[in-house]
Amino acid sequence: MPDDDRIEIRPDLNGVHINSNVTVSMRDGIKLACDIYLPTSYGSTGDGRFPVLFSSTPYSKGRDDLVRDAKFFASHGYASVLQDTRGRYQSEGEFTKYVGEGEDGFDTMAWISQQKWFGGKIGTYGLSYSAHTQAAAACLNPPNLACMWLDSGGFSNAFLNACRNGGAFELRQLTWAYKEAVESREANSNLDTVKAAIESQDIFDWFKRLPWKKGHSPLQWVPDYEDYLMDIWSRECFDEYWRQVGLCAEEYYDTFSDVPQVHMSGWYDPYSRTASDNYVALSALKKGPVTLLLGPWTHGQRAVTYAGNVDFGPTSAIDGNLQSILIT
Repeated sequence: MPDDDRIEIRPDLNGVHINSNVTVSMRDGIKLACDIYLPTSYGSTGDGRFPVLFSSTPYSKGRDDLVRDAKFFASHGYASVLQDTRGRYQSEGEFTKYVGEGEDGFDTMAWISQQKWFGGKIGTYGLSYSAHTQAAAACLNPPNLACMWLDSGGFSNAFLNACRNGGAFELRQLTWAYKEAVESREANSNLDTVKAAIESQDIFDWFKRLPWKKGHSPLQWVPDYEDYLMDIWSRECFDEYWRQVGLCAEEYYDTFSDVPQVHMSGWYDPYSRTASDNYVALSALKKGPVTLLLGPWTHGQRAVTYAGNVDFGPTSAIDGNLQSILIT
């Protein structure tokens, strides 16, 4: 497992030092890839310790908006760590949605805590799946976690909301699986066969042929994705599977990290109940402070003032209004 002092640190045009594809070993030996952004003051000599901001995503750590934010944080004195989740993009292993993120997050934060540029505190942040990874890790109370910003995710109970709804399977899981299978490592490594086969499928036509079956779905060319989808689709009773870390934070509220944390969502977001349930329970159990931030927003869209055909006016957007709408 390479450490940052054994890898060339290249300066970005903005002066931020970037350490790309640093591999971090998990407890089972699988290596996850991280990009590390360090302030200019770190310098070529490797001097300086900084508070760390950490986010783990299945949507590519090299995505433009994530890189932009990481550079911003580094230019303001933070070390920023972006990670590809297990089985996605540059990280090893098999991708199984939601499951395993807790241990991987814990192990990554333990690794961060051992780096010479680590300044003693870790803050986590991220939207949607990157909020799920935060909550999963927090269930295990990882070392040196100091604060969290969970934006539209972090399952309070995935069986009751946002994966299944009161037990009924949410069909948006099908479209998510199809979309991400197209961008999977298997598809991108076999453009003329696997990727071409998946992209040739008419997803709308497949929705007319529900339920899908293993080997007879638009995911049949990417077995890992088909297997996890068939698994959660078939689990119609609340059992030990749904009680796992990463799927049911309410089972782990007692051990959930007691740090300042914001739970954020929108009234038209799939995770409004998750954010509300987590806030109600954790604000009663933890010193925090625990903060809830809700508004008339859809998933991840807080810079706009409308949802559907309804415009809620200029004060509904977060930009310029954050202080007035925080509720603790």
